[in-house]
Amino acid sequence: MPVFINEVVIRASVEPAAGRSSAPPGQPAGDEPVDRKALIAEVKQAVMDYLERELDRIGER
Repeated sequence: MPVFINEVVIRASVEPAAGRSSAPPGQPAGDEPVDRKALIAEVKQAVMDYLERELDRIGER
């Protein structure tokens, strides 16, 4: 009997890219503006890449 799972849980942490922050390591960057659209696009692409790898892994393609 096949089992279908209709839920995916993604855990992630968001860190500033190397070289973008002027704050010393270990300290918050302060009130630097965040490009929300770019962040959302990057996270969405990472999730889609993960799902693609999972489809390949389980042989659904």
